[in-house]
Amino acid sequence: MLRRPLHQTLRHTTHIPLIRTPSTQIRTFYQTSVLREEEEGEAEEEDIEVKKQRLISKINKPVLNPFLIPRRRRGITHESFLDLIGKNCGEHKDKIKSWEQLFTFKTKQLKKLEISCQQRKWILGWVQKYRQGYTPGMGTHKTPKLKE
Repeated sequence: MLRRPLHQTLRHTTHIPLIRTPSTQIRTFYQTSVLREEEEGEAEEEDIEVKKQRLISKINKPVLNPFLIPRRRRGITHESFLDLIGKNCGEHKDKIKSWEQLFTFKTKQLKKLEISCQQRKWILGWVQKYRQGYTPGMGTHKTPKLKE
């Protein structure tokens, strides 16, 4: 356990013995820095683009909940959805590009698209209703079950 690895060279030496950890790193009391001879040559040859790709691959990607974007019912597209909900929301068909975009937009993103406050609330309200099962243009309320 208290032996020095042969394939590594040390920058600074101390009198405290080196300890090999399970993660194959070398540690001392003074945190002696260790250089591997193989890595020195490879680090200089790495391209900037490779480093960027490596950093990008480590970023956590958002996982979309399947209930966040519901399937289309009755052949409704994002354009027809905006027409059916009313209040002149059909004017903004060209600003919203896809079905997925319609169901993932937040208020601030709609504000950047220069959609008025009342229409933003109306669109986001109908998006939530559609997730719950309502269909625009087919009546605004589900019929409640009568108690007998």
